[in-house]
Amino acid sequence: SDMTEQLEVEPSNAEQLEEFREYMDKCKDLIVSLQKQFDHVTQAIQLLANFGYMPNQHDFQRYWDSYSWPKRIDELLETCGYRYRELRNRFKQELSGDTRELMEDVQQLLYDVELFTCFVDDSKSDEYYDRVKRIEGRLSECRERSELYNQRELLFGQPKTSYSQIKEITRAFDPYQQLWTIIHEWSRKYPEWHEGLFQQLDTENVDLSVQTWSKTLQRLTKVIGDEPPGAVVRRTQDKLDSFRPFIPLMTALRNPGLRDRHWRKISVISNKTVRLTEETTFNDFLALYLQEHLLEIQELSEYASKEYRLEKQLEKMQNEWKSVQFELTPHSDTYLLKGVDDIQALLDDHTTKTQMMLGSPYVKAIEVQVQQWDEKILRMQAILDEMLKCQGVWQYLEPIFSSSDIQQSMPAEAQKFVMVNNMWRVCMEACIKNPLVLQRTAEERILPNFIEANRLLEAILKQLHQFLETKRTAFPRFYFLSNEELLEILSETKDPLLVQPHLSKCFEGIHTLRFENESTAGSLAISAMLSREGEMVPFLTNVCPAERDYQVELWLQDVESVMTTAIRGQVADSLKAYSDVNRDSWMLNWPGQVVLCVCQIMWTRGVERALAEEGMQGLQNFEDTLEPQMKAMIKLIRGDLSRVQRCTLEAVVVIEVHNRDTVSQLYQEECRDINSFAWLSQLRYYWDAGRERRRGAQMDCRVQQVNAEMKYGYEYLGNTPRLVITPLTDRCYRTLMGALHLFLGGAPEGPAGTGKTETTKDLAKALAKQCVVYNCSDQVGPREMAKLFKGLASSGAWACLDEFNRIEIQVLSVVAQQVATIQQAVSEPTITEFWFEGGPIKLKRGCSVFITMNPGYAGRSA
Repeated sequence: SDMTEQLEVEPSNAEQLEEFREYMDKCKDLIVSLQKQFDHVTQAIQLLANFGYMPNQHDFQRYWDSYSWPKRIDELLETCGYRYRELRNRFKQELSGDTRELMEDVQQLLYDVELFTCFVDDSKSDEYYDRVKRIEGRLSECRERSELYNQRELLFGQPKTSYSQIKEITRAFDPYQQLWTIIHEWSRKYPEWHEGLFQQLDTENVDLSVQTWSKTLQRLTKVIGDEPPGAVVRRTQDKLDSFRPFIPLMTALRNPGLRDRHWRKISVISNKTVRLTEETTFNDFLALYLQEHLLEIQELSEYASKEYRLEKQLEKMQNEWKSVQFELTPHSDTYLLKGVDDIQALLDDHTTKTQMMLGSPYVKAIEVQVQQWDEKILRMQAILDEMLKCQGVWQYLEPIFSSSDIQQSMPAEAQKFVMVNNMWRVCMEACIKNPLVLQRTAEERILPNFIEANRLLEAILKQLHQFLETKRTAFPRFYFLSNEELLEILSETKDPLLVQPHLSKCFEGIHTLRFENESTAGSLAISAMLSREGEMVPFLTNVCPAERDYQVELWLQDVESVMTTAIRGQVADSLKAYSDVNRDSWMLNWPGQVVLCVCQIMWTRGVERALAEEGMQGLQNFEDTLEPQMKAMIKLIRGDLSRVQRCTLEAVVVIEVHNRDTVSQLYQEECRDINSFAWLSQLRYYWDAGRERRRGAQMDCRVQQVNAEMKYGYEYLGNTPRLVITPLTDRCYRTLMGALHLFLGGAPEGPAGTGKTETTKDLAKALAKQCVVYNCSDQVGPREMAKLFKGLASSGAWACLDEFNRIEIQVLSVVAQQVATIQQAVSEPTITEFWFEGGPIKLKRGCSVFITMNPGYAGRSA
């Protein structure tokens, strides 16, 4: 086994003998562990035998072989122990002999080192240097042997022998070793410096060598003192001192920045022809007595160095651009620029460096090259700016003009975009084939092409914005959509169904429209509107987009018209049916908004009839009739209702509870007639021809409060919950209705979360007006606000500017002027169109602007 083989190996030295001893100790511990394992195997075999199972012949043989193995190893370890003791004694005797031999070698080495005190002949420097190298080797050998013998003494437990003489010899030998090494190096390098090829001369190494040698010799002067080798030290120092003055000239002439123009100037300075060739040596320059013009040559060399640094800096910048590439990412069937930050950073850095170089007084020699590089850098920057500008606009317009509908609507702009698109794709293909920035930007036509492309894109954008403005003017509710959403609608005009996702931004209560196939024309017709809650309100007349040539802004006008007509018709029909059927079943069979409106009309009629006929007693009797209605409604809510019906009843309960409380309050305040302020201050609904009572005037729902009267808007708002009305809500309603009567807006103020915005929205629901809530921030600008205000003024909607005081003060002044312009136009009864933000827009009365503010706004708290 491996254990037997290792125990039979004969150690050849003390170190191996120690390893041999450690392995024997390890084997003893291993035998104990293996014996325990073998005992476990023995118990297992006995257990199997008790149950009548015996191992096969092969396993049984292996067991008996293993049984005798520990005994054989013990015998082998005992033999190894005898052998270890014999070898230990032999190696100890050998160590004693080696120690004596080393001491004799050290004595001989001491004698040889002492001979160096007599060596003073410079001409034998090579011989002395050879002796130095030999003694260095012998010293190193003695040190290694001393360390080895001390380690073996430690293994044998013997005291360590001191070899302090080796250190003393090393200390005594070191000055002579340094001296003759310097003399040898000097004698070898001095001819190379003077007679070697000048262009291969390393002046930094020359200067460093001379300085190092001089410092060492100065120290050796003190160490060697008056001994005979001291004269050698002084002579060598004199040689170095005589050579040192030529080092500045050598350094100045070996300057890598010296060009032919500089050598010509040196020739003028020295009045001799000075040239640098491949065969030139330093002795050649000394022969021309250039040392006499050292200061002028140094000044010229310094100037050349600064020029050279500029040259290298220019070269470095040019080399850095050789590997810079455009990083492209796939986009559709072409590519886009990606990750230009590194290119831009490099451009910024090199632009600054180039400008600094042009301002340097040492740039004259390479001024033309630097100017050319500066022009190239500026051209690259211009190309990159134009490419990024083009990419951004192209990427925005590419999906727009991929629509056939947009192409038909804007044929001239579509043709321009095709030109830009082709140019972009050709450029990207060229970048794929050769992505190196320096080479791509060097092409002559690339910058003019991108400038022309951006000019075309600007013209396209301008026409596109005018096109969108035309569509928004035709259907003002498009102002509430972003450009992207409106373009998505316009790009699919042939399919009216694709307008569905954007309906909720144009119509607050319409989630989807119901499209049906007309049997006669075979085209789609819109027959009803559905709220988000699932409530469906049928139109009185169908809207057919095909009749409007699928122009979305036109058939959406029709949708808006039939929406208000449908709600007005539903209110009129529901009002007629109110007294014909049971009230509970009546509430479940009409749209929620219609039920609320008619309930308010009937409540107003009931209160005024009670006051007119019986005064306060009539109020009490009317209150008594409201209580059974409430109980019947509560019973109805507890029944099995659909989601839409439950939403309707929940909103009715909120309003009916407030109506009951109002009647009770009127009785407590002793309200006796309909002209009492207590009654006039309530929000009252009437179905009549208005205050003027003109002959033939259309019956409409009108909402009054105090002296303010507003026509019911008939905007379908869906089947949504209503705000619980508190005394503070009533006060807000009175204030806002008064403001509307004066053609102004309102500004509820208070801490965050107190219901300012919700109260404004709930009043809009009460009047059936579309209310657009706009969350203001410090990022809002006059353009965004002007777009919103155009939509409000043209569509007659309301806007609630939430957290208005977050807008920057510079923008607030512009917004205030915009609001004032709209309010001024609304106050003129004959105006149907007015001038706003540089152009005329239509005015639809009923529009208004409300704002909410949080004093000392610091963000909503949790």
